[in-house]
Amino acid sequence: MFPCLRLPLDDALLGIAVLSPQDPEAWLAQEEARYAAGLEAVRNRSPPGQPIGFDAKAQAEDAAAKGEEEDDEEMEDEEDITDDDAPADRF
Repeated sequence: MFPCLRLPLDDALLGIAVLSPQDPEAWLAQEEARYAAGLEAVRNRSPPGQPIGFDAKAQAEDAAAKGEEEDDEEMEDEEDITDDDAPADRF
């Protein structure tokens, strides 16, 4: 009269668990290895093409200009600090 209220998925999972008694630690190690392999595959995957808006020449020029600006800022900082400067409150 009433349909079975259990999901068929439960039966399938229960059957798999009964048929293959596996140590939970071994199962966890297997899952971790599978996850690590998936991450490694993503890490090693190369992009299909050059990203939109990416110009390798412009990126190289910007990096070189940024390096020169940082060197200039360091030189300015070194020029500001001298030994003969007295504190402002002592005249």
